[in-house]
Amino acid sequence: MNYASTTEVSRTPGEVWPPVEAGAAIDITRHGTPIAVIVGVGRDEAEFLRAHRAARLGAIVARIHAHAIRADQRIDEDIQAEVDAVCKRPRRRAASLTH
Repeated sequence: MNYASTTEVSRTPGEVWPPVEAGAAIDITRHGTPIAVIVGVGRDEAEFLRAHRAARLGAIVARIHAHAIRADQRIDEDIQAEVDAVCKRPRRRAASLTH
C-alpha cells in the first residue's frame, strides 16, 4: 500500500501502521489529493526531525523580521505577542502511533 485516504486511515488504522513500522512510506490523500506522508522513524530520527522543524521555524521568523526592518517596520512586539500566546496554550499530547 503506497496510498491511503483519510477515511481509510480512520476506519482501518490496523492496515496502515504495520507497513509504516516496517519502513514503508504511506501517502495520505483527501479526495484523491495528497495531503501528508506518514513515514516510520526511530527515536533518533524523531529528535532530528523535531530539531529540523524548529530550525526551519527560526529561519522563517528571521526572514520576516529582516523584511520588516527593510520596510522600516518594528514588529518585535508583535512576534513576541504571538510566541507568548502560543506558548501559553496547553500542549495537546500526540496520540501514540504504536499499538
